[in-house]
Amino acid sequence: MIDLVLLPAPGHGWAEYFAAVDEATRAVAAALGGEQPTGYRCACPVPAPDVSLREGVPV
Repeated sequence: MIDLVLLPAPGHGWAEYFAAVDEATRAVAAALGGEQPTGYRCACPVPAPDVSLREGVPV
């Protein structure tokens, strides 16, 4: 699991942030996409599936 926050660089405002955030997100995802865990597994629990996305299940 990774908890990542992307914020505007010092001296740049939100307009510049939103103009570049999609490209930055794609770059981070591409960089991490080929990574494989090594050593011990993470002790974090596996996230539960979102049942609201299943068909036929009342929300």
